Amino acid sequence: MVFSITLADWYRDSLGEKQYFKPNTLHQSCASWIELPYSSILLQPGEEKVIPVKLVSPPGSGNTVRNAMIFFTQAEDDESIRQQKKTGASMIVRLEVGIHVYYTPPTLSKKEVELIDFKDAGWQQVNDSAKHLLELVLKNKGEIMSESTVKLELTNQETAEEIKLEALPVPTLPGVRRIIRFNLPTSLKKGNYLAVAIVDNGPDVPLRIGELEFNHSK
Repeated sequence: MVFSITLADWYRDSLGEKQYFKPNTLHQSCASWIELPYSSILLQPGEEKVIPVKLVSPPGSGNTVRNAMIFFTQAEDDESIRQQKKTGASMIVRLEVGIHVYYTPPTLSKKEVELIDFKDAGWQQVNDSAKHLLELVLKNKGEIMSESTVKLELTNQETAEEIKLEALPVPTLPGVRRIIRFNLPTSLKKGNYLAVAIVDNGPDVPLRIGELEFNHSK
């Protein structure tokens, strides 16, 4: 397989979806600081290669976290794609791997993620079905990137039954506001519930906890 190696800028929108841009487009980009030894690589079957990546921050680069992306994209004219075309495949599969690159100045260390809002977002259309959503809003007020884990626990206030939803990883860059939407299980019984959201940012940061009472009626 032949892979081209390219750089890009990116950020996550409020819902956590990545948005991509040309390198050196965004103000927090460090793409121009990255040096790569070559623009493409060839991998034989079973072969492994190590790609050295060098990042040099120029003088006066400021005291802020920066980021970029390195993409390894399978070339269209390699043998595997030619074979797919020979078989008349209607969809050609290409591999692409994105590697996050972060630059954090050594003077920065403050971690702080605030729970801004926790509410019942009601019933909304999600893909092909209606889902009851609870919505949590966080903001990274610290100096460095956070790697939060958000857990949601539900308690039926009539039966005392407890339901724990799968924990969600929520990475956020400094200054970013994130909206986390929990789809309540389709098997959830009707009734009044107490929801407890727990935001875990690591052992050195206090937990953030939010509570919400809501009614599940369908």
